Amino acid sequence: MICVSVSACGILTEAPAKKLLKRADYPVDFGEFLSQNNAYHRYEELVYFLASHGAHEIVPVWQLLQQGSDWKAHGLPKYAIPPRERWNDMINTLVFLKYDLIPYIGPVKVLSGFRTPQYNSFAGGANQSRHLQFSALDLRPMAKIERSQLHGILQNRWSTLGKDYNLGLGLYSGTRFHVDTGGFRRW
Repeated sequence: MICVSVSACGILTEAPAKKLLKRADYPVDFGEFLSQNNAYHRYEELVYFLASHGAHEIVPVWQLLQQGSDWKAHGLPKYAIPPRERWNDMINTLVFLKYDLIPYIGPVKVLSGFRTPQYNSFAGGANQSRHLQFSALDLRPMAKIERSQLHGILQNRWSTLGKDYNLGLGLYSGTRFHVDTGGFRRW
């Protein structure tokens, strides 16, 4: 398993960490979710946790908390914050994105990150979905890329580095795809 180390600067100090949250780089509906669920403090702790592992600027942190795109049809919340004991599970997935995927396909948008059991069930997710464990992401490249080219790159990254990362790779319609670091497999 590949792990990221804390930067040479050492532990993240409170002053630089506060800058992470002053940007308010999340959408209005996420801010409403935080307010309505009294979750700002937990979100702040998650941002600091990811920053202390050098994993906070790979994708916007709020995107990691999107359950999926069909939340409204199921009458479920669009966002959910995973339990603290699962936060470390996302680190290797983000490290894979940062060093071994984004350099090949460019920036990505998270379409689904952490899921509650209820949302996962309604979405037809697997009983042992890595989304439940906060180690999986459904993504789409932000740059225009042909599906065949994307799939070629993804399959190459999986066959080259998959065992090292314990990488799960799922290829979906269009340019949507799944990555997780919870088991070496592909579908």
